[in-house]
Amino acid sequence: DRMVFDLDPAGDDFEVIVDCARLLREVLELAGLTPFVMTSGSRGLHVSAPLDGHLDFDAVRELAVSLAAAVAARDPARFTVAQRKSARRGRLYLDVARNAYGQTAVLPYSLRARPGAPAATPLDWRELSRGDLGPQRYGLANLRRRLARKTDPFAGFADHARRPDLDPDALARWRRALDSAGTTRGDQRAAGRVSARGDLRAAVPGGSDGAQACRLSRPGASAPARRGRRCDSGTRGRKSRNTRTRGCKHRDPPR
Repeated sequence: DRMVFDLDPAGDDFEVIVDCARLLREVLELAGLTPFVMTSGSRGLHVSAPLDGHLDFDAVRELAVSLAAAVAARDPARFTVAQRKSARRGRLYLDVARNAYGQTAVLPYSLRARPGAPAATPLDWRELSRGDLGPQRYGLANLRRRLARKTDPFAGFADHARRPDLDPDALARWRRALDSAGTTRGDQRAAGRVSARGDLRAAVPGGSDGAQACRLSRPGASAPARRGRRCDSGTRGRKSRNTRTRGCKHRDPPR
């Protein structure tokens, strides 16, 4: 009944988490959903959106993967969808693994097993601009006082349950709009380099392993580009009988 994104930072830079949460808010609204945000009580923020229950786990996870990949592609120097910690290289990880059968996610106002008993605390989106905000800002010591002064930001969570309705071209238009608002050609080249290393493997919806095609096995790559060259995973770019690049774990995207 909800889609959850766990923003897991590599360090203590809370501004990076806030920037990512705001971008997630935009893409969730593109999908016709109503995003909510809360501190995790641990290291980051959780962004979630209520669903009407018509989609199964696989469909929700596939959409979450696509949205997270779009955000990561917007700023690949700071955000990543790479699951392996060694591949994150100090960047914030957009974790969508909560959107699967048997997985768990922290609920609002849950106390965390950390010094001071911080709690996962729902926020208004405008509160992300507060200078004193952090993932453990609220907890056992001050949460009662906060709730006495403020309406619960998640009070109407279930009332906003929707079925996602994402235009296939909406994310592309969103990225173009952001690019025209200030992305330089150099930034785009940097994004391409990071993407080629495999950070956006999960960007191909519907794949069993979520892998993207390597540079040498993409549609339109010339034969000279394939012969004797090394693909992005460091293996030879020769095509084998099963249409995969020999030794390469990257899968051709669906056509």
